[in-house]
Amino acid sequence: MAGSTPRLSVFDTFKTKKDEPTGEALRQRSIIITLATQDNPTQTTRTAISQKIATDNGNVWKNLYSGIFRDLDEILIPL
Repeated sequence: MAGSTPRLSVFDTFKTKKDEPTGEALRQRSIIITLATQDNPTQTTRTAISQKIATDNGNVWKNLYSGIFRDLDEILIPL
């Protein structure tokens, strides 16, 4: 693998249609963006992340919470 660039799987593998990411991939990208742009630590809790993403997308935050919880615990944190 000499010369290969390491890649974060969340940006490459979650596609069901050609060049169109799934809802899960979009949610994971939103989590990463939210964590990277928040200055206040209280805005990086699971609840705050859920509320921010829900507000940005016009959804109810409680509907997103379980997906965000799973993504953080099983996918994003282990990286």
